Amino acid sequence: MVALDDELPFAAEIERIRAAAVQRTLRLRRVRKYCLLGGLAVGILAWHGVPPPDRDGIHFGFTLALAAATFAGGGLLGRLLLPKAAAQCPQCGWDWDAESEHDPQRWLAWHRCPHCGLQLTHLPPL
Repeated sequence: MVALDDELPFAAEIERIRAAAVQRTLRLRRVRKYCLLGGLAVGILAWHGVPPPDRDGIHFGFTLALAAATFAGGGLLGRLLLPKAAAQCPQCGWDWDAESEHDPQRWLAWHRCPHCGLQLTHLPPL
């Protein structure tokens, strides 16, 4: 077990790692919301871009596929533009993301590093 005095130098780094994970989650939620709105807008524009007599089942399927492709493509682009930050213990280098099966919410709830025991929460302010 690591003494509290040894944990103080890592407090700022731990807080930076945790903040980066939370910010990425919030940004991805925002990207999904905008992709959904964009997909709806593209679908509505594609549907109303054709005169009513020409709208049929094939046009409906095309419109639905175009809206879904806009949503999925935007989501993939968001994942590419917002890469996952490295979540490694600043003391021992243990990969928290792999240990938590790539679930940031799980490792954000940890109180100590599972490998070296470094305290991750309730650190005194610097």
